[in-house]
Amino acid sequence: MNKIIYGVFLLGVILSQMPLIKSLYLGFVNRYRLRRSLREFVPDEYDRKRGRISKHIDRLMKATDLTKIYGKPEMFIIISLVIFLGVAFALYWTLGSTTAILMGSFCGMMPYMLMRVKLNAMRIGGSREGDIMMQELLSNYKINDYNMKEAIEVTAATIEDAPNSKRLLYDLAKGFNKAYTADDIKRVLDIFKYSLNTSWGNALASTMYFSQIHGIKVTNSLEDLSESLIKSRKVIEHGRRENNEASLMLKYLAPISYLLSVLCACKYFGFTLNKFIRYQFGTALGLQWFMIMAAFFISGVLINGFLSREKMDI
Repeated sequence: MNKIIYGVFLLGVILSQMPLIKSLYLGFVNRYRLRRSLREFVPDEYDRKRGRISKHIDRLMKATDLTKIYGKPEMFIIISLVIFLGVAFALYWTLGSTTAILMGSFCGMMPYMLMRVKLNAMRIGGSREGDIMMQELLSNYKINDYNMKEAIEVTAATIEDAPNSKRLLYDLAKGFNKAYTADDIKRVLDIFKYSLNTSWGNALASTMYFSQIHGIKVTNSLEDLSESLIKSRKVIEHGRRENNEASLMLKYLAPISYLLSVLCACKYFGFTLNKFIRYQFGTALGLQWFMIMAAFFISGVLINGFLSREKMDI
């Protein structure tokens, strides 16, 4: 009987203090979620101990939005090594060690080179959308009572005809929402600057930092950047003299030349298609020269991707 009385008394105490218990529980849950979010955003000790190569690849993966494919830099390095070893081992028995190592190295570097080409294309696209982004950001900055964080979120959601800038601002808004300290914001803006790699991008990142951290009104700075980008747009449009001959030769003339060599071999040297394929891919010399031609063709396409267009800067 006494146990029942004590139990009823204890239950009454618990019910009477239920608001306090609920408040303590919610406080504990919120602190746990906050610490978990901090652990997800702030680099841990393992990340700080990464070497220069891993840090460079991590930065490149974040700028090109490829972390969802490779995950961590270590996985990217492992995949590249597997490609190198696989190609080198496959070619070793037919082409010898020297050619196998060279072609394996070329193929192993392809994921990195493709990532660099993507970054370069995104930088060019983002820089040429700079005037659109600045005008939209400036307008939303004024509308949202000079709140930079809200201006970035609204601009990311509403900007049109600027897909690269939309992605950059979306990533920036997402990073700002996860940032809790000034160092966190610096890391987010560092990726933003790296993704653009322009003078106006660096100036814009500094302007955003001072507005977000110190609450400084930066309307004049945004207006100056916007005017400078509009002038840069006019200069580029007026002085554009793009020569597409090299691009056309790489994209069409080189493959057509190879196909013509097949036709000439069949017509003038008595080759059949099966005989040409057998000599090209069934002999060590033919396969070696085909690999060399393919490597030069791919290298030319990649180099042309870097040099064919220029960024819009101030």
